[in-house]
Amino acid sequence: MNTLALSRFKPRTIFYFALFIFLLSNILFLKGISAAGPTNVSGVIATDTTWTKENSPYVVQGSLAIGSSLTIDPGVVVKFNDYQANIIVYGTLNASGTATEKIYFTSIKDDLADNHDTNNDGSATTPAAGDWSYINASGAGATVNISNGIVRYGTGLQARYGTFNLNDSHVYQNAYNNIYVCYGTARRHIEDVDKDGDLDVV
Repeated sequence: MNTLALSRFKPRTIFYFALFIFLLSNILFLKGISAAGPTNVSGVIATDTTWTKENSPYVVQGSLAIGSSLTIDPGVVVKFNDYQANIIVYGTLNASGTATEKIYFTSIKDDLADNHDTNNDGSATTPAAGDWSYINASGAGATVNISNGIVRYGTGLQARYGTFNLNDSHVYQNAYNNIYVCYGTARRHIEDVDKDGDLDVV
């Protein structure tokens, strides 16, 4: 009796075990497709480039210069590796989020931006103002367009002879000036800017 019962049970056990392994491998495969990031970026962007949500978060290491056009898709999170990390725009940066898919420019320690522990330290570190440097529109032809964006935990935005167009965005918890204009232009329709360093014009 026991021998017969065991012989009927084994094939069924093997079948369900194989089915479990198959489903698990597919789940892990699909998860890998949907979350290809993080993507490390540095150096110079010399040709027109698009950053996609699939490869997010993008981690800026050191200084990133944009000499052409960089388009950032809705839902992308841009994190900066350390206090020296920055983006200098000589061409055009277009970051157009939506009301439901904001674009973040933030610290690598900011796990809440995308629910992702990018620096793999658990809860050992938390983000703070000054964790990264700045985004700078440098030169008369430089233009930065940000809509439905969130800029936090850096030192702020800088328009040095260049132009910032900011719409429906939050710029807050940055060290120094949230928006600094030096012979440049900052056109703003901003939801929220810290009371400290709202706008500094030189």
